[in-house]
Amino acid sequence: MTFDLSAMCFFCFALSCTQTYGVDAHESDIKCLAYSHSLSLVATGSNDGHIKIWDFVYFLLEQQHHTTSEVNCLVFVEPFPVLVSGHENGDVHVYTVRPAAIPQLLFTFSSYVTTTTTN
Repeated sequence: MTFDLSAMCFFCFALSCTQTYGVDAHESDIKCLAYSHSLSLVATGSNDGHIKIWDFVYFLLEQQHHTTSEVNCLVFVEPFPVLVSGHENGDVHVYTVRPAAIPQLLFTFSSYVTTTTTN
């Protein structure tokens, strides 16, 4: 990841690295990244709540999701085709990724605290 909102892929051998791919990834700062070797996927999360999932072999955007809060962390739950995201407001989202037929949001946990008063 870079400081100019782009994502780049490098091939490194010994002490030398060559940039192989580059793309303007997000419109806001990229805050986190997760990598799945077995699924050949990279997920990126940004301050504006966008999650993007990339095929790292061809560096193509496979899917994207928009949430209402900054994305703080991402993790693939290997060996399952599942991505979990954690957010600034305490939400946790669980998504399916390929090879699922239709990648989708499976579950959202919200940590909203409600208060009650008694007289």
